[in-house]
Amino acid sequence: MGRRRPPQAESNGSGHPPRPTFLLGLASVGLHTNGYSLARRLFFEKLRMRPGDPVPELGATVAELLLAPHRSYYEQIEPLLDAAS
Repeated sequence: MGRRRPPQAESNGSGHPPRPTFLLGLASVGLHTNGYSLARRLFFEKLRMRPGDPVPELGATVAELLLAPHRSYYEQIEPLLDAAS
């Protein structure tokens, strides 16, 4: 697959060209905020599991996995947010 140029950004109304847009990828572990709805649907609707059911591959119960705190990436992206403002 060849490289594609990103679509041109819309004018920001200031008369200046829009700031570049970029995508930042960070290594992650476990579920994150936007993944919990999908995980609940998978565990409860598709697999018909209950909160106390074990998930041996992950060494925890369904409830433990869904209640585990997720990592905050704010510390890693804060300098980028400050630099962009």
